[in-house]
Amino acid sequence: MLTKIKTLLPESIKGYLKSVLGTDAIKFYSQFGEDAVAYGYFRGQTWVAGSRMSLPKNGFYVDIGAYSPTTGSNTHVFYKAGWRGINIDAAPGAMKPFDTVRRRDINLNVAVGTQEGQVQFWCWGVPSVFNTADPQVACHRTATLGEPQLVMVPCQSMAAIISRHMPADAEFRLLSVDVEGRDLDVLMSNDWTRYRPELVIAESLDVPLEQVLGTELYRFLLEQDYELIAWVQPSLLFRDRRRKKGLSAET
Repeated sequence: MLTKIKTLLPESIKGYLKSVLGTDAIKFYSQFGEDAVAYGYFRGQTWVAGSRMSLPKNGFYVDIGAYSPTTGSNTHVFYKAGWRGINIDAAPGAMKPFDTVRRRDINLNVAVGTQEGQVQFWCWGVPSVFNTADPQVACHRTATLGEPQLVMVPCQSMAAIISRHMPADAEFRLLSVDVEGRDLDVLMSNDWTRYRPELVIAESLDVPLEQVLGTELYRFLLEQDYELIAWVQPSLLFRDRRRKKGLSAET
């Protein structure tokens, strides 16, 4: 009987009942809810009156400072929805769980930045949200966390990684950067004329809301024709203005 009733109900009613009864709940994984905001942004693009919203299909993401394939991840909810992408973390051995859990993805154990070659990396464990390639951040954290392991790791530019690993037909939807003080340097290593994600999540450490518009990171992305659409402390979310205007990446 219940099956017959479910069959007769319109999709819009079934969707409403699922949301009210909590049977259509989505599990999010980010540390501060960044993935929930990004998910809502992308799902909102499919809104049509009287129908349920869903994510665009076949999205591609790049997750730099990926930390974990699940816990604290800004991209795992999208992987579960069928998207795929590139996960990157510099901590030695950090990609082992990704190779098991995120098998559709490309998983790279490197640092990302403008200084290609070998760079210093301060490591308090794997995984650890405190690991960094920024000497000032490392000095500050050593005072409270104790001496880290100092290792040399390979560093590549974001543009080189995307050029080598992102399929030509990929729909570059999301870039997530969380590298503990080096986010601007990572962003500067991209070729923004060729590789333009629709949405960028980047961390701005220890910056209150009233000072966000004065940061170098904000000004840099503004120059790349991105607009700030959300602040989920300590992360900023930016949208590509060119997609909004219907322009191509090369414009």
